[in-house]
Amino acid sequence: MKLQEYINFINPAIFKEARAFIKSEDFVSLKNLGDHYEGAVIYEDGLIFAEVVIDKNEEIQKYSCNCRNKNTLCIHIAAIMLGIEKMLKAGCSDYHEALKELAPHDVVYTDNMYFSSNTQKHFYSVKT
Repeated sequence: MKLQEYINFINPAIFKEARAFIKSEDFVSLKNLGDHYEGAVIYEDGLIFAEVVIDKNEEIQKYSCNCRNKNTLCIHIAAIMLGIEKMLKAGCSDYHEALKELAPHDVVYTDNMYFSSNTQKHFYSVKT
């Protein structure tokens, strides 16, 4: 199954939590390590490591997470998949670099204001 198909398959409640989680300070790292993507997240008193193996056609080969939640697709894996989606879009091997690369494209402009969907901060401009 392709990455986007997995993302579309995610339970809506888990998807919502994963979107919030990936934007939080607890989402520490996500990197493409060549043959797989590996993410690290803070959980309670330690780190959780999750990995997703994806081929060049964006087919998911396998995924795993060392959290205690034994669901087939936990929030950590869902967040990793959302991060991979951004990394592929930006062509970056690091999630945080992908965010920087995509930031100009995530800015929404209106008549009197613009805001960045990454930061949820509003900036007002004065018409001249």
